[in-house]
Amino acid sequence: MVNAIDKLKNNDDVITDMYNQISDIITNNKTKMIYQINNTLVETNFMIGKVIVENE
Repeated sequence: MVNAIDKLKNNDDVITDMYNQISDIITNNKTKMIYQINNTLVETNFMIGKVIVENE
């Protein structure tokens, strides 16, 4: 028979596991966003430089 304390411990384990999974998802996607933003900034600056050089 599972008592109330065991249920709470199991609940805590489930919540901790969910928290860790969500935290990992957020961390991984932040890294992806930083990479994509950096690439977009590099591309933007390259295109601006190209326009300037072509019109000199």
